Amino acid sequence: MIVFGGTLGAVMIQFPLPVVLVAFGKLGSVFFDKAKDPHERIKEIVGYAQKARKEGIVSLDSETEKNPGSVS
Repeated sequence: MIVFGGTLGAVMIQFPLPVVLVAFGKLGSVFFDKAKDPHERIKEIVGYAQKARKEGIVSLDSETEKNPGSVS
């Protein structure tokens, strides 16, 4: 409890209260994320790897502009 309390205190000192509240609100998504199908995620990653191999790693920049939230 001392470690968690100290960590919480340090976070509350470092960041404004609205930021801390938003962070705690999003904390549930860390543990209960409704992720994509693992096979679909693997296909996506393999696709990125093949594109990087063929066109260069810089070509993946266009993918982040197309799908800003897809790669986490």
